[in-house]
Amino acid sequence: MKIKAILTNSLRSSLLVLLTIILFSACRKNRSVEPQEVAALNVANASPGPLAINFFLNNNLVNGPALAFTQESGYVLTLAGLNKFDATSGGTTQVVARDTIQLKTDKYYSLFITGHNLSLSTFLTEDDLTLPPSGKAKIRFLQLSPDGGTLALRIKGGAVLFPAQAYKTASEFISIDPLAYTFQLEETDGTAIRESSIELMPGKIYTVWAGGLKDGLEINAMGLKIRANN
Repeated sequence: MKIKAILTNSLRSSLLVLLTIILFSACRKNRSVEPQEVAALNVANASPGPLAINFFLNNNLVNGPALAFTQESGYVLTLAGLNKFDATSGGTTQVVARDTIQLKTDKYYSLFITGHNLSLSTFLTEDDLTLPPSGKAKIRFLQLSPDGGTLALRIKGGAVLFPAQAYKTASEFISIDPLAYTFQLEETDGTAIRESSIELMPGKIYTVWAGGLKDGLEINAMGLKIRANN
């Protein structure tokens, strides 16, 4: 396994349990087990509404508490190759989203559960966690609002960083100066929808995603979620 260890301490024990289950299962079939090739997967609930989700990889429950809207698992390790993914309604066995995902060795991924609660789908991104140039940060933008249409992300009072991001698409990562920013979510005609402030740090890699609904209220309203990938 060559993948960098950027995982939080709180996840390490659960990762060890997951890998133990995987490797024990393999050992039962073959006592001389070769080292396993792995990838890292982050799962996020981007579906606006009350639904919290649990998720399974190859029929093994992975997360701890069910993930509410905007919550993410953080990166967990799984075997590279084809993985069966199931999301269930928190506390039940009702499958609400299902996919088979192809993961490459030593790569990082984020899988977003999106759409309305009654019609969910998945969106998988490969996360480029190579460090930015010295003294810079990196950032990308995803559009995950089911009724948001095509959206843009601007530095308030400044340049448009990502001019036209359609639903369930992700931009490439770009380098940016590590400063305190207010990011403004806009429609393509320049109409401002929401804004969010964050101080970007040098050497860090960030994902900004638009979620929620145009006519949503409180937690379901359209907004910006910003997280560091490393």
